[in-house]
Amino acid sequence: MRIMSDPEDIASCAIFLASAKARYITGAMFPVVGGWFRDGGWSAYKA
Repeated sequence: MRIMSDPEDIASCAIFLASAKARYITGAMFPVVGGWFRDGGWSAYKA
């Protein structure tokens, strides 16, 4: 994807985790990074 996240992306995840729909989720990490890790992080963005 190679896009930077917007504050709305982070807020959407936080709102979901605070909702009743996430009541069964415990001890999990939710990276909201737009595919950043899949693409290789900073190494994929060499100048």
